[in-house]
Amino acid sequence: MESRLITLTKAAFDHGNLNIRPCGLVFFPEGVLGGATGDRLGTQITIKAIGLSDIIKTDIPTHTRTERPRWIFRERAWVKHFVRLHKLQAGDKVTIIRLDERTYEVSPNNNHSQTPNTINQKGHTRKPE
Repeated sequence: MESRLITLTKAAFDHGNLNIRPCGLVFFPEGVLGGATGDRLGTQITIKAIGLSDIIKTDIPTHTRTERPRWIFRERAWVKHFVRLHKLQAGDKVTIIRLDERTYEVSPNNNHSQTPNTINQKGHTRKPE
């Protein structure tokens, strides 16, 4: 399985933006780039974020004028929950692993994320089953 290491920036905490530029487009399936708005979605990928009970479906949006990648996932609310759950800070790293062509796993790559609870995208915490 192929993986990439991403360094968290302040934007992950403020806006839910994971800077996925280090992954490069070849790490994602062809067609993953969508338009600048949600009316032109690209090929959806599935993200399984460790500790979150929800499965995330998303694409990568582009800039309006240039149609270049914005280098973030369109769906971002889960990122704020993920960083809070794992007590991550700017400068910490997360690993993105490609499980198959359209499925990815995001996991913390730090020493302070030892929680057995899961959290859904609405921020509700629950014990694992």
